[in-house]
Amino acid sequence: MKNKLSRKHQTLLNDAPKQIIRLEADINYTVFYMQSGKTQVMSYSLKNYQDSLTFSFVRVNKSCIINLHFLAK
Repeated sequence: MKNKLSRKHQTLLNDAPKQIIRLEADINYTVFYMQSGKTQVMSYSLKNYQDSLTFSFVRVNKSCIINLHFLAK
């Protein structure tokens, strides 16, 4: 990863498999979609988060990473 994640970013990623449904790119920002229905915009690109996420997250295209735990038929 180019930039070291801040404490706020790292805290969000620690609980990622239980809370985050998907991440979407928005130019140089990333939008986190939570299980609670809330969204959170973070200031790093999607590529920066891709390396920090666990194996349950898969990048399905250029602008989206999904959590396989929330995948339905």
